[in-house]
Amino acid sequence: MDSLVDFILGTKGVAVSQDSTWSLRWASAPPLWVVLLVIVPLVIGFVYVFYRRESGTASAVSRAAMASLRFIAVMLILSMLFNPVVAVEKHLSRKSFVLLLVDDSLSMEFKDRYFREEDKSRLALAAGLVEADRLLTPEESERLQNMSRMDLLKGVLSARRADFLDALQKSHRLKTCSFSSSLRQDVRHEDLKPTGRVTKIGDSVIEAVNELKGQIVAAVVLVSDGCENAGTTTAAEAARKVAALDIPIPIFTVGVGSPDEPRDIEVRNPQAAETILVGDEWEVGVTIRQHGYEHQPAALRLKLGDQEVEAKGIYFGESGAEQQEKIIHKPDKPGKYTFTVEVPVQKDETIIENNEVSVVLNVVDDKIRVLYVDTYPRWEYRRLKNALIRDRTMFVNCLLIEADHNFPQEKSPVADVEEMSVFPETRQELFKFDVIIFGDINPEMSQRIFRQPENQLKWIEEFVRLHGGGFVMICGENSAPRVFAGTPVESLLPVMLPTGDEALASRGPVEEAKMPALTPEGWTHPVMRLHSDPDLNRKLWVDPEFGLPGFYWHYPRLKEKPGATVLARHRDEPPGSAFDERDVIFAFQYYGAGKTFISAADSTWMWCYKYGDLRFYRFWRQVIKFVGQQHLLGEKKRFSLSVENSEYVVGDSARLTAKVLDENYRPARFKAEQPVVLNLPNGEKKTLALAPKAGAEGTFEDVVSLDQLGLHHAYIEETIPGEGLKRVAETTFTVKVPLREFENPVMNKADLDTASKLSGGSFHFLHDIGKIPPLIEKREQTMSGVESVHKLWDTWVVFGAVVAVLCAEWIYRKRRRLL
Repeated sequence: MDSLVDFILGTKGVAVSQDSTWSLRWASAPPLWVVLLVIVPLVIGFVYVFYRRESGTASAVSRAAMASLRFIAVMLILSMLFNPVVAVEKHLSRKSFVLLLVDDSLSMEFKDRYFREEDKSRLALAAGLVEADRLLTPEESERLQNMSRMDLLKGVLSARRADFLDALQKSHRLKTCSFSSSLRQDVRHEDLKPTGRVTKIGDSVIEAVNELKGQIVAAVVLVSDGCENAGTTTAAEAARKVAALDIPIPIFTVGVGSPDEPRDIEVRNPQAAETILVGDEWEVGVTIRQHGYEHQPAALRLKLGDQEVEAKGIYFGESGAEQQEKIIHKPDKPGKYTFTVEVPVQKDETIIENNEVSVVLNVVDDKIRVLYVDTYPRWEYRRLKNALIRDRTMFVNCLLIEADHNFPQEKSPVADVEEMSVFPETRQELFKFDVIIFGDINPEMSQRIFRQPENQLKWIEEFVRLHGGGFVMICGENSAPRVFAGTPVESLLPVMLPTGDEALASRGPVEEAKMPALTPEGWTHPVMRLHSDPDLNRKLWVDPEFGLPGFYWHYPRLKEKPGATVLARHRDEPPGSAFDERDVIFAFQYYGAGKTFISAADSTWMWCYKYGDLRFYRFWRQVIKFVGQQHLLGEKKRFSLSVENSEYVVGDSARLTAKVLDENYRPARFKAEQPVVLNLPNGEKKTLALAPKAGAEGTFEDVVSLDQLGLHHAYIEETIPGEGLKRVAETTFTVKVPLREFENPVMNKADLDTASKLSGGSFHFLHDIGKIPPLIEKREQTMSGVESVHKLWDTWVVFGAVVAVLCAEWIYRKRRRLL
């Protein structure tokens, strides 16, 4: 029968496979409604009119028969004009896709600790380490514990290939991708390596599905530890999106790693001065966070290479909580050192890479240059001047305004300090100092010492703001700080000056001495640390028997400026006021590149009655070094070089900033003989081309890509007459392995389980990965297309049919003897 049809339609000999079908189509036919409502009635009407005139010569039956033949002939001719064709269609069935997404971030390099024996046994069996489900021997257990998450995954995929990968490929087309910060397509599981710095689960799922847009995706198998820490779409959001597609896609999640919280100690965020003077105490603060060691003792160690230089006992708090710890060291030799702060690895600790941090320290054998100016030899001046002059770490010049003309102004008893009789009269002279201390002075009334007060006060403001200098004011009842209102010095002060009657600071009839009350910031600030032991330091400030004497006078009604830090306030003034509204006693502020400090009291010398200079001078020495060290160690040398952070991770970029001043301490440009060199950890040297920073005259920048682990050392060199090429500024920073992936390394079962349920899938542990293939629905995709087209209108069969119908009508007419 099929052969007869092929013969009639002219398709005999055309290959039509089992997956193909043929159909009759009209290439040029008008719409069906036109044929039925227009063409057919017109043809019927034409035939009717044509045979109506035969009513007298033929019977009704004859006329009907001939009309039918004529109708058929006309319709056959019209059909040929409609261009009939036979179309052969090919039908193909294609397997649906299964997306296998494997996490290749750095957290997959993590080595978990499994504490339950049944977990170890199941995982070892799945990874092919053992042949039967049994308790592991100590050697087998150790081997398992030394395998990373990625090692275990590769072992499971290899050992279970017949059960998992082949089972997926039997019913589906398998597409394997890896992901971390980006998606990598068509990877082999043997080539998987954990290298990604972040994990974007949700983004990767959406991107992988979009890559197969237009294809049928039966499921997504997501293999990850669930430690999602980046991206714009979370795993849960991605699950909702794929579940809302026209053809929903279930996500089957496979959790890699131990669901138990790992035991870990993390040391991070080192806080320490980059440069100090020989003999100074160097304090290093770190943040410690631990899991699994709550309420246990440990040690905090400071090491130089393999040598331990300091150690202290610490006690862990609650699991997961952060605690701040400090360790103090006093270097006695100049040089550049790289110290390590560590907590030793504890028993069963999972991550050992984050137990230490590196800190670079530059120890300088230099002196702080101090200029101390006061009007008359009040007790504060006498005690502080004597202590400063005796200090071998400082070069000091004193100017006493009311001293006789023939009185030799006092200074440090060394040849390097020249005697002064007037306040510096040029920028160059002034900027050689690191700290300027003003006592109870009035420059406008001291023409013998301040010969150009307007310019000199302006230079002091520039000295602090632009060059990182330090400024200290010790208030007095006669002039300071009241007389500096409206001058450049007023902007340096960390307090707002009172006006009107409140500006009067004369000493009243105070009968009881009052010790200042430290603020929360004061209790932690190094300036207020009068004893290394925190408990004894607290007693010095609050204990009436053990503590320091109080003050009978302070400059009243001083309130801090926005941004200033108050270290101590008066205990009672103004009476009845809240603590944060009481008068300022000690405060400081950052001003431009420098720092400034104010003491509203002039009686710290009274502390000497009980403890000699021990507490009194420790306080003022800490104040002077706090405000002056920036200038001492950088700006006064005319060149400075800095980076934004002391630690970076591989792949980051570091911005190096250099500031250059000329001989007059004004912004200058780099010269050809002042290259900026970067020493790389592998021993290579790289010369940097720093470009001027827009809007910052004398400032130059360059951004360096960091692709090497270790210590980086950058420096500026200048040719000095008689000395050759010397380093005039330098900075260091460390490049480390990124630890973001290890911030929370526990396998996140909750998020993986949520994502699978939202999409209609299910969660499985790694050792149960073989249960997934039977759960994935088989979805075949059928595709149809025209394979070939055969014309019918010009076949002899159709032509013969038209001729046959016309001949039949003609013969019938002759038989009925019609015209």
